[in-house]
Amino acid sequence: MQRRYFAESNRCIREAASGGERAKSPVPSCDRSDSVDRLDHRWTKLRTYISNHRRFTYVIVHGAFGGGWAWREVDAMMTADGQKVFRPTLTGQGERVHLSSADVTLNTHIQDIVNTILFEDLHDVVLVGHSYGGMVITGVVDRIPDRIKCVIYLDAILPEDGESAKTAGGESFHHITTMEPNAQGLVVPTWIKENAPLPHDEPEPIGAFAQVIFANKSGDCPCDTDNLRALFSQR
Repeated sequence: MQRRYFAESNRCIREAASGGERAKSPVPSCDRSDSVDRLDHRWTKLRTYISNHRRFTYVIVHGAFGGGWAWREVDAMMTADGQKVFRPTLTGQGERVHLSSADVTLNTHIQDIVNTILFEDLHDVVLVGHSYGGMVITGVVDRIPDRIKCVIYLDAILPEDGESAKTAGGESFHHITTMEPNAQGLVVPTWIKENAPLPHDEPEPIGAFAQVIFANKSGDCPCDTDNLRALFSQR
């Protein structure tokens, strides 16, 4: 299995091309309105790139507080292009909010995606992670590398071995991961309001941010740098 680490950041692409140590990819601003336009623009370019290549099976992992519902439009566009798309919701989020508890950790979320791939019997998967989803996909590709075609970090955390979302998230994620959890062990950011219309973001269990990841990243991870540089160079 050839693992390719696609990163949103030009800096990550340059370092992958030079064989240097992988940098932490920036995560989007927690101002939701600020990030929507940028993500829509980048997904449009990603869709163009995908349209010019053969069809794949995509598993898209959403960020913290979100859910698979957040990627419905992307799913519709990619499916219209002939791609096969799965957008599972992590335990405790979205339609699975009834399973939320302080016992949910990063390991729980990694297993969510591993089980999706195994039970759906997916192979040659293009695994996409957004924001906190970068932590999740890093663990997934380590557990079932034989099922993964390549990995895309889209405005995502790109952790090193032994890091958590708290330590790998960078400044733009720091004020979220360092928030004190409530009595139920959940992190509740300021934009989450009671009685907001569905679908909406949900509080995140603190264990998702606190647990460190240990992944075997030995060996080469070649990157399709020419295509990616053209894809993400225009802002």
